[in-house]
Amino acid sequence: MCFNAAIRACCLGNEWERGVGLLRRMEAAGERADEKTYEVILQAFARTGEWRGSLKLLEYIEKKREGGREVGVTPALARAAAEICVRAHRYEEARASVASVMHRGGQETSSSFPSSSSSFPSSSSSSPPSSLLVPAAAEPAVLALGLWSLAAATPSSWAGPSRQEEALQLITSLMDTHAPIALETYEHACQALLSQAGCRAFADA
Repeated sequence: MCFNAAIRACCLGNEWERGVGLLRRMEAAGERADEKTYEVILQAFARTGEWRGSLKLLEYIEKKREGGREVGVTPALARAAAEICVRAHRYEEARASVASVMHRGGQETSSSFPSSSSSFPSSSSSSPPSSLLVPAAAEPAVLALGLWSLAAATPSSWAGPSRQEEALQLITSLMDTHAPIALETYEHACQALLSQAGCRAFADA
């Protein structure tokens, strides 16, 4: 049985519960899911607003990484899950998911993905989450993910000098990689900096 194809078919048909069940059977059979399969599951969660499910999937993927069976959560998967959380106004959970990938970008650390239990802080919390803490030698994709998180998962009530400083640190680290910077990343940087002066400084660099 081709589990990957069956899981994708279930999720594309809005039967994500069956798809997740097949994912468990797949693990029991000793087979490995690929990133495309995880992406399709997250797309199904996005259509139904299942932010808790998206976080549980990240936890599942990361546990398999720790077991040496998979590479773990990629920047693309972390962003997809975080976008679902942002739509549900679960900003702290979105930022925590991104931060876990970023902290692993410089060196291997234990997983710290947020639990999807009912112990989550209220989405109306006025306290911003902690800094992403840019890791040393992070890949450009990871740094771009951090900029997206600052722009999309940081409500205006949390904006301020500390967030601008964090954005500048991410931008500086990204430019140090000498990698081409996509227009989307530039736009995220502008949103995160929240100042025309900061945008001009980035454009002139």
